[in-house]
Amino acid sequence: MRLDVLRRELAQGAETIHGLVVGVSAAEARVRPEPAAWSILEVVAHLLDEEREDFRPRLDVVLHRPHETWAPIDPAAWVTARGYNDRELAATLSAFLAERERSLGRKRTNGSELAERGPALGRKRTNGSEIPERERSLA
Repeated sequence: MRLDVLRRELAQGAETIHGLVVGVSAAEARVRPEPAAWSILEVVAHLLDEEREDFRPRLDVVLHRPHETWAPIDPAAWVTARGYNDRELAATLSAFLAERERSLGRKRTNGSELAERGPALGRKRTNGSEIPERERSLA
């Protein structure tokens, strides 16, 4: 796979997550559709920890130290051990987006940069519809 395609897909994935979460209330974010399923908040928190503690470290091992063994992780246990459902959705989403930007080698200092990018991240949903200004505060 070409690096430019991979980078674009990673960026689009973040845009998709942002678009799906915008407008979700704190109460809605904590609902588990089934007892064994994860809530929206738990999924976003999982993505944050995976981006930070799994994706980049493993990619680093693959690219720079392929002879090393991957560090063990337990993402399923993190859901309860780290209190994912007790977090705030906006802060967790913002942290995930910042970590994804870091993975892409770009610096993101605050949510206002999302809106400044134009129609991509921050102003349009993945279906192309405009995100109302009042809902952009999640970024």
